[in-house]
Amino acid sequence: MKSFDNENLTISSNSTLIQNYLKDYSLSSLYVSTHYNGINVVIMNATTPDEFVCAYTDLRSSGFVTIKINPDTEHLPPRAQKHKGFEFIFVANGSYTSVIEGHAYHLKKYDAILMNQNCKNMMTEFDNLIAIVVSLSREYLSQNHLLKHLTPLSAQSRFDPNYKNAEYTVFHARDFDMAKAGEDCGQGAPSPNQQEESVKQLLYQLYDELKRKQVGYNFIITGLIHRLFHYLSRDTLYFTEHKTEKYMKDEELAEHIKLYLDNNPRKTTIEELTRIFFYNRNHLSNVFSKQLSRSIKEYNNAVCMEEAKRLLTETPLSISDIAKQLNFRSRSQFYNVFREYYGCLPKDLRR
Repeated sequence: MKSFDNENLTISSNSTLIQNYLKDYSLSSLYVSTHYNGINVVIMNATTPDEFVCAYTDLRSSGFVTIKINPDTEHLPPRAQKHKGFEFIFVANGSYTSVIEGHAYHLKKYDAILMNQNCKNMMTEFDNLIAIVVSLSREYLSQNHLLKHLTPLSAQSRFDPNYKNAEYTVFHARDFDMAKAGEDCGQGAPSPNQQEESVKQLLYQLYDELKRKQVGYNFIITGLIHRLFHYLSRDTLYFTEHKTEKYMKDEELAEHIKLYLDNNPRKTTIEELTRIFFYNRNHLSNVFSKQLSRSIKEYNNAVCMEEAKRLLTETPLSISDIAKQLNFRSRSQFYNVFREYYGCLPKDLRR
C-alpha cells in the first residue's frame, strides 16, 4: 500500500477488504485530486473498466483512492453516496448517467449538475468520461460571499438556505440563440461551443491554481468560482432542471429502519444501516431510540430471536446453522443472546 500522502493511492485488494475499509465508491478509473480549505477539485478519467474509485474519508479527512480490480474477484456495483458540501460535476468529455435521489439523468459533454450536501447520488454507464468535480463546503461559500449565487442560478433554482432538504440542479447545455448570445455579450455572437469551452477551461484553470498554489492563488480561485456561477446563470448557455427532495421525518426514518430489520431477520450492524439510509450512526441511533423507546440493537436482537425460535421449531437446521444464518459472529454469541432473551438454551426450546 502506498503512503496516504500521495495524491493517488493504489491498492491491490479483494472485495472483502474494500467492503470493510472503503465504504463510499463509484465505478471509475482514476482520480487526480487537490484541495484548499473548503474547496476540492477532482479531474476524473473513467475510461478504464477494470478499476473503480473510492472516497476514503474514513482513512483520511479528504481525498480519493484508486482501486485496481483483479478480474478474478467480484466486481462491486456502484452505490449512491453523499458528500460533505455542495458538489458540482461538469462533463468535459464523453457522457455518463447520474442517479440522484433515485432519478436518472444522462449527462453529455458540457452538461453539469450542482447538488447540496443532502443529496444521494451515484455515477453509472460511463462512455469515455472525463469529469471535473468541484466540492465546496458551506463554510467556504459563506466566507467568500458565494451563497447568494445559489438562489438565482436560474429562474427555477431555489436552494434552501437552511439545507433541510436534498436539492440539486441539472444544467443541460443548450443550442445557442446566436443573436441573443451576441446581445448578452455586447459583441459579435460566439461560436456554438465558445461559452461551453469557457466553462471547461475555467475549471481546468481552477484545478491548476489549486495544484500549483502560487502567491495569491486563494484570491484567484474565489474569483473563478464567482465567474463559474455567473456562467451557470446565463440562459444562453444552459436550461436547467431544479429538484427538491423532502428530508425524511424522524418518525418515517424510524419506521423505515424498523421495516428493514423486520424484513431482514439477522444480526445487522449500525454501519450497514448508515450505508443504506445515508445518515450517521448517532443520528440513526437517536431517532430510533426516541421513536420506538428501545435501541436498534435491542430491537434487532428481538427480531433475530423470533426468527431463531421459528427456525428451531419449524426446521431441522442445526443450532450452528441457525446461528450462521442469523449472522451471529459465533455460536457462543448466539447462545448468550438467546439465553438472555428466552431464559433457556436453544436446545431446550427445540425439545
